[in-house]
Amino acid sequence: MEHEAKAENAEGWKSDDVTKSGIRVAQRHLQRQEAKVSKARLFKAEAGRRITQMSRWFDNFKIYLIPWEAKIKRIESHFGSVVSSYFTFLRWTLGVNVTMTVIMLMFVIIPEWLADSRMTVSSERYNRTKSLKIMPDDVRARADEMSTVWDLGVEFN
Repeated sequence: MEHEAKAENAEGWKSDDVTKSGIRVAQRHLQRQEAKVSKARLFKAEAGRRITQMSRWFDNFKIYLIPWEAKIKRIESHFGSVVSSYFTFLRWTLGVNVTMTVIMLMFVIIPEWLADSRMTVSSERYNRTKSLKIMPDDVRARADEMSTVWDLGVEFN
């Protein structure tokens, strides 16, 4: 009775038998196909996917490091590329200024500061560059005049 209650498809097969045999056939087919693919190939494919994913993440991360990139893009969409190029130039100018500041700090200010901090009154370097760092009294009296700034104390022939 139980077998009679099962629905029969158009060819006269019972639906449970078709489903079970179809699953078995599919499983055997998959096992044969998986056996053809080597583990090294699977690893290589997975490694390629991971490298691509990391590369995309790194490219997106680099965009976040560019100052004001999203805001400049928004300005470009509203006002055009000419206005956008002006702000890009300002960003570049700021980058040059920051770079020059870092170079001055690294090669002038910090070494001079470290050298002065190690000096004692008896050291031979003590106050050797004081004349370059402190404005003489005769120059200080006229330092705010325009002629001092204009001449720079240099004679041109």
